[in-house]
Amino acid sequence: MSDVEAPALVLIGSRDEPQRVGEVALLDGLMPGKRRSFGRATTASDGIYPLSLSRLRPGSREPTGPLHSVQVSRRQLLLSMNTERVITIAHSGRGVLRVNERECADAALQLGDVISVDNKFTLLFTSRPRAWGRDEGACRYGEAFPFGHADPFGIVGESPATWALREKIARVGGRPGHVLVLGPSGAGKEFVVRAVHERSRPAGAPLISRDASTLRESTINEELFGTAPDYPRPGDAAQPGLLEQSDGGTLYLDELGELSNKVQAQLRRVLDHGEYSRIGEARVRISDTRVVGTTNRALVSLRDDLLGRFVHRVVVPGFGERREDIPLLARHTLRAIASEDPSIQARFFDDDEPRVGQRLTVTFMTAKFTTHMWQLQELLWRALDQSAGDTLEPPSLLWQLSQQQQPQRRSQTPETTASGMPPSTQFDSATGLSRARVVEALERTGGVRERAWRELGLSSRYQLRRLMRQFGLLGL
Repeated sequence: MSDVEAPALVLIGSRDEPQRVGEVALLDGLMPGKRRSFGRATTASDGIYPLSLSRLRPGSREPTGPLHSVQVSRRQLLLSMNTERVITIAHSGRGVLRVNERECADAALQLGDVISVDNKFTLLFTSRPRAWGRDEGACRYGEAFPFGHADPFGIVGESPATWALREKIARVGGRPGHVLVLGPSGAGKEFVVRAVHERSRPAGAPLISRDASTLRESTINEELFGTAPDYPRPGDAAQPGLLEQSDGGTLYLDELGELSNKVQAQLRRVLDHGEYSRIGEARVRISDTRVVGTTNRALVSLRDDLLGRFVHRVVVPGFGERREDIPLLARHTLRAIASEDPSIQARFFDDDEPRVGQRLTVTFMTAKFTTHMWQLQELLWRALDQSAGDTLEPPSLLWQLSQQQQPQRRSQTPETTASGMPPSTQFDSATGLSRARVVEALERTGGVRERAWRELGLSSRYQLRRLMRQFGLLGL
């Protein structure tokens, strides 16, 4: 844990208080020789002070107190820190304590550990920037919106990674220049595109979307620039191109990495000055268009001279970098599903809160999401179809697999890479690849590097070796 990060417990599941999911208990006051309790207690006794939850955001901290459910013991958990700054958790209340789904009486915590007390609550051991919450009052970034809900642009999450994304969108939205949005499939790049558009263009400005993979070499000029009247045949009407349609607004080109080399070269010219002519006419037109492109491929799939025109880059984190947001995303998705199906609302909801079982919450933390929201939506639909009662549980086969994949307890030192950062936060800006994607490619190819570097879209096996060294993977 770095000096700028404070250890924290995030509530990711609660049977009786699901509306509090996402709240945080900071452990920055924990010191060697002192113990803190987590549970229902509101006052100290025997020198043990209770932890309190807060709705924590950059520049905003709203204390909400301890848990209130009578099913939770006053001192459900005791936390302590040794002289090496390792935090230990011990069970002191009713029920069964599990850490990463392994029953125990106590455990030395490591970043990413999932802590649950049967049929009561589930926590994620993580961290928060120490600067968060010091300035009471309004959040510094963006418009106000309810804690744990979607922001005005549809982005859901209260994790540091999601708030860093919002801050980046706010900066990019206020500056001129074309934007490249990077991130894995299903991470939410299209929400970022719309947020950048709405922050940088007047209300009502056009947002024209196009799948870049459908742009062909034989028709690229007509697609981008349009055609004049009587072209290519007399009597043909004029056809505006993408630049004309998006004038004054944004042209969103999805999956730029699928473009051929020739089409990339043609697009590069468009990005320079916005000057163009319809095919079949001599008049020079100017389009005030901001181009926002997205790709989930490595940056080596794009020409250097094209990349240079995208002066801003926004990286959308995958689920591995924002695990604590998954329960909030699941709740948001379930609400959308229930709004279209009253029978789901009646069976699985208490008012506006879905009843998500503890096993499903743990599955959110242990499942390997490679297509992110697409995979989460599939998981939720299967849970809706297969849950026997009125509480959502994971599909049985998926639950069995997640149990088989649970890791053994590691050393008491939290896992970090050479940079001192947790592995899930590692990202290489030169290739657009995260540590998680490199690990997934190595796992899929059985560790055969010759296959892995090709699958990742890298230029050589030496580039893969550089990434493995950077991410601390050379021992794999």
